[in-house]
Amino acid sequence: MQEAGFDPSARPLTWDEFREAARITTENGAGQYYGFIIGGNQVNRWGDIVSAFARMAGASASDGWNSGYGVDYRTGEFNFTDDRYVAAIELLLAMKDDGKLLPGSMSMNVSGPL
Repeated sequence: MQEAGFDPSARPLTWDEFREAARITTENGAGQYYGFIIGGNQVNRWGDIVSAFARMAGASASDGWNSGYGVDYRTGEFNFTDDRYVAAIELLLAMKDDGKLLPGSMSMNVSGPL
C-alpha cells in the first residue's frame, strides 16, 4: 500500500481509492503480487466481504453467520437488496474485470482450522 501511495492507517480509503490502490499494487507487482486476494473457494468469504463493504458504506445489518448474517435488526429482514450491498458486489466485479484479483482466487480456501 505504501508503494502504491496509500496509507489506510491514516484514514479509511474510499471504494474508488481502494480500487485504485489495488490497480497500482497489481501493476507494481508485475505478476508477483496483486491488489486484492481472497479465498474465493469458500462462498462465505465473498458474503463476508460484500457485507463488510456494505456495512462500511452505512448499511445496517448484522455481521456474521452466528448473528443473523445480513439481517437488519431494525426491521428483522435481510438487507441484501440495499443499494450498498449491490454497490459492494459491483465493486468486486469491477475489480475482477480490472484484473486486480489474484488469479486462482476461486480455488483458494482456508488450509487449517477456522
